[in-house]
Amino acid sequence: MTRGGFVTLYLSGAGEVSNQILTGWAPTNATAREYQPLLPVSVTVGGTQTFVLAMNLAANEYGTTQITILVPNSVPTGVQPVVATIGGNASPPVNVTVQ
Repeated sequence: MTRGGFVTLYLSGAGEVSNQILTGWAPTNATAREYQPLLPVSVTVGGTQTFVLAMNLAANEYGTTQITILVPNSVPTGVQPVVATIGGNASPPVNVTVQ
């Protein structure tokens, strides 16, 4: 993960999405952006709030949300926790190395 760069995270448990999905159906590359989480989403790296560029269902995956963030230049280098918060519920931290 590089400061000032974009990173895509994949997670499950983002809750309901816009546009109803048929049971057993996964979005394709062409349709994935049509399905976005309804709950508010935020991501921190090293305790620093990031800019969420895009979030939608991951193409060709069941129940996986894809979130693309901009890693702030102010995040310290080294091992830092990443936390995604969806609808007020924070994920357990996942440690990544920031360069």
